[in-house]
Amino acid sequence: MVTALLIATLSSAQQSRPQQHNNDDRPAPVRIASPRPNYTFPDGRSYIYSVEWHLITAGTAVIKMDGAGNERKVTGQPILRSR
Repeated sequence: MVTALLIATLSSAQQSRPQQHNNDDRPAPVRIASPRPNYTFPDGRSYIYSVEWHLITAGTAVIKMDGAGNERKVTGQPILRSR
């Protein structure tokens, strides 16, 4: 029963996603815009996320961004709970 529920959920999620295609039936290109020139990145700030999947708590993660010369370094770390 759980397997049937999982399959039904996954198939409905795949059907509900809108897809953009061009004339060649290829996915539309993705364009990522650069930040404005005076934008300051949140270096040193940590973001804590609780990760869930269909009411099942998968865990917690910490994401942090730091400067690395002219680039940015993004790190992620899971928070493990002792049982």
